[in-house]
Amino acid sequence: MKMNYYLYRYLWPIYRVLVKHKLSNRCTICGLNEKCVTISDSVCEICRKEHTSKLATQAAELSKNPAAEKELDDLLTEAQGKGRGLYDAMFLFSGGKDSTYILTRLKTRYKQLRLVALTVDNGFRSPIGKQNAERICEHLDVDHLEIRPYQIFKKLYKYGFENFSHHGFVCTDFLEGELFQDIGRNLAAQLEIPLLVLGYTPEQVEETFLPKEFDEYHLYGSEDFKFKENQKFTRAKFLGVNLTDIFTPEEMNYWWDASKWSVERIPTLILPFQAWGYHKTEVVNEVVSLLHHILDEKSLNPMLTNDLYGGLGLFLDYKIFGYSPMFEQEFARYVRTGKEDVKQNRNLWESAEYLFLKPEKSVLDSPDMQFCLTKLGLTKPALDNIIKKSKAILEGKH
Repeated sequence: MKMNYYLYRYLWPIYRVLVKHKLSNRCTICGLNEKCVTISDSVCEICRKEHTSKLATQAAELSKNPAAEKELDDLLTEAQGKGRGLYDAMFLFSGGKDSTYILTRLKTRYKQLRLVALTVDNGFRSPIGKQNAERICEHLDVDHLEIRPYQIFKKLYKYGFENFSHHGFVCTDFLEGELFQDIGRNLAAQLEIPLLVLGYTPEQVEETFLPKEFDEYHLYGSEDFKFKENQKFTRAKFLGVNLTDIFTPEEMNYWWDASKWSVERIPTLILPFQAWGYHKTEVVNEVVSLLHHILDEKSLNPMLTNDLYGGLGLFLDYKIFGYSPMFEQEFARYVRTGKEDVKQNRNLWESAEYLFLKPEKSVLDSPDMQFCLTKLGLTKPALDNIIKKSKAILEGKH
């Protein structure tokens, strides 16, 4: 993991000149791969349609919503000391840059808000992300709960890789995020915590980005930042598959079933970035400025803080599609809206493309990959079958 980070961050800008002929063409404005968009004269069709420079200016203006920010400020101020139990708000905390920013802002601006950070350990956490979470909660003096339901996550990842890879790794990653949230919903309801705070960015939940078939319960696509009525659901399916066909009755208790709780106990979901606006570079800079004595920019880089199983998911993406569906589009949109640097984005995905399209043995023999494969009970032949099956499904659609 660390070696891949140093390759991407420091060596790749030099090394790419030597191997550029082996890589896909990319849009010079947003860095998007030619395999997922038409590129002519070095510019992709999306940038041509959206007139990127104008879009970036508009996005910077639109991302700041003073009315919504004031409403969220009033809500959080009013919530201080109002929870019927020990806490007023629960925050799903990973230790990455976005969640660190939110936790720091909540703790420093709402000093009477009885806040608890919840970290869900899926058994594949990055050591750096884990260390970040522990150090930050200790430094900010925030109560920190950690739950480790390893078995259900192992089952989710293995099933997702074997059955959903033709949708892209983002599909399994999305379902994992829903399980994280449902665990938070259940704990918040059990502990009578009225607010559940989540660090999704506007780009991650916008209607034009998220495939409708993923959003089984119509939880996304709104520009609002608080959600109560749409939390009154019972999760039973994903992509038409009954969850009871995958998980045991005991494991189903981790998934959200609003019918088990009184209306008063169903937490209100809060997405702060919907009100505050979001700018990746500004988030990192502010976090490093506030917590410089315990964190630096490197320790907040997603390549070092994201879960280890993500490498396996991206490996499958590149073998099946030649790029990473949705994730590359998401990052390119950050660039088009002025929230990320095009060179950083290009270097990230070019280095990933080069790494994952190398001979499979050199990739799969890495310690992180071996850890994931062993833990999930997957083998090289099993991955070959996943790739073959996914390509056959995709070919059948055309």
